[in-house]
Amino acid sequence: MSARITGLNVTAMTIGGTALLNYFTTARFKGGVDSEDASGAALRYGEEVATKKRLEIDLTYKMNSSGYKTGLDISVFTIGGTNYLTSLDTGSINITTATSPGDGAADLWEFLNATGTSVEITVDRKLTLTPAMMALVTAAGTSGLSVQVAITLGGFTFSAPMLLTMADHGIEKNSVQMEQATFKQKGQATITGTGDTILASALVGTSIVTVAGTYNDSTTDGTYTCDAMIKSASVSFGNRKVSEITASLQSQGAPTFVAAA
Repeated sequence: MSARITGLNVTAMTIGGTALLNYFTTARFKGGVDSEDASGAALRYGEEVATKKRLEIDLTYKMNSSGYKTGLDISVFTIGGTNYLTSLDTGSINITTATSPGDGAADLWEFLNATGTSVEITVDRKLTLTPAMMALVTAAGTSGLSVQVAITLGGFTFSAPMLLTMADHGIEKNSVQMEQATFKQKGQATITGTGDTILASALVGTSIVTVAGTYNDSTTDGTYTCDAMIKSASVSFGNRKVSEITASLQSQGAPTFVAAA
């Protein structure tokens, strides 16, 4: 039996010019084919005909900019100008790119156009007294729901006007009381500092990056290379954990694939 290839056989993983070889934990390249059943009424069995191709890429990696980033690197966490850093437990920033297919009938490979960007933030806080987000939700009117949210993680700073859309005050036996909150984008967000190429690119709408992955087997390297649209990107951070980035991308047109041999 031949030896199987593993993650140790990967020799390159680059996204948008950033080398992630030592930091990525999962990578999945998924080839997809659209098809339509062309069988007529008199045919018992289906007759699928290929109509379009795509390559999707899912990637997870540890955030690393001059060292791994953990909860200990979070220096700013404010909501509506109020500092909640000492109560923060975990959180995530989720960026999604709205897309519309731009390929024509004669194009074999799908090509996406970015048409918009949305951001959602979720946080979990350990309570010392008042569930502050619940207080905003239950207050009269809606003006208090619009807040500026700012987070600084190492050299990475995120800030955006947001709308508080959910507050959850949890009380359980033998547990610290927790408050979970969800915020949705209410205007232009900004990312500054030495953060992350994928997050910054997805946020400002320059969502096309070059993806290159190489896996080795015997004498000939196997490679994936393509320009790709960032369909979504998120960073999770918090207590007792290394910050982690998850991204979903899709090739823009035909990728280049070389099989290992």
